[in-house]
Amino acid sequence: MLDFKIEYPKNLQNEFLLKLKKFILLGKNVHERGLKGRLVASHRIAYCTDDDELVGICCIKNPNKSYLSKIEKNYTYSFSNKVVEIGYSFVLNSHRGKGINSKLKDMLLEKIDETIFCTTSNPISAGSLLRRGFVQIGNPVDGVYSKKISLYIKQQSK
Repeated sequence: MLDFKIEYPKNLQNEFLLKLKKFILLGKNVHERGLKGRLVASHRIAYCTDDDELVGICCIKNPNKSYLSKIEKNYTYSFSNKVVEIGYSFVLNSHRGKGINSKLKDMLLEKIDETIFCTTSNPISAGSLLRRGFVQIGNPVDGVYSKKISLYIKQQSK
């Protein structure tokens, strides 16, 4: 049975944070160095288990200034206020197509007042973001792990 949770990272035990880190690395789209610290610094973590097995994750990250500068430069865009980022989004292949990622994103978006952005090269993720009111900004750029990564932004109105 699928179980969805959303947590503040500070409320999670170190052992579980390490489990989340290992799980995120299965997606092969994230640098391992410093990942646990970046998880701890996240705004919120949403995850899904199936009979206590971790099957999906998505986070709201607090991007640092150097990363934001890189995004602004790559996409010729300027963030005018505080922003957060959807990231570390991954669902096991065995559980894809069940709406897990959509549910995790929706849970997180309900908790956010700030402008939020996401970068992705995945057309399914892009469609999901567009359906949730995100707008594509600029032209896609090539990244370390993926080609043609697009920037999507949503101005929250709470």
